[in-house]
Amino acid sequence: MSIVMSVFGCCMQQPTSQLLDIKIGDPDAKPPKYVELKKGLDGEPALRVALARIKAHGGICQIWFCRHDGQDPDRNYCENIPVRLKTDRIIKSAGANNAAGDSSAANDPNVTYRIASSNPSDITGVLDLLKTQ
Repeated sequence: MSIVMSVFGCCMQQPTSQLLDIKIGDPDAKPPKYVELKKGLDGEPALRVALARIKAHGGICQIWFCRHDGQDPDRNYCENIPVRLKTDRIIKSAGANNAAGDSSAANDPNVTYRIASSNPSDITGVLDLLKTQ
């Protein structure tokens, strides 16, 4: 005699242990393909806040950030983002205020690689800051 038991289940929400993994740009291309920030360097504080949110929710943040064309990217960008950021005041240097608008390259600042989070709104928060790939 044998007993066969079948169990069926239904999941209405994505399990929190499952990460939504998004690739940004292409770090393996020669040269790597980066994605620009919509607001240039002025958008970096918002990017840092969005990436900190991903980290705070247990997500993955692996970003190469290149501030200027021809400069080596910061491959450890996310390691320098604390999980909690104080964002009630932004300080802008005098050099940034005096920089000519046409002196920046077409692809700076920009990011490449990947982010992952179990919270889709965290992913959307980062992607909304980037120009369309």
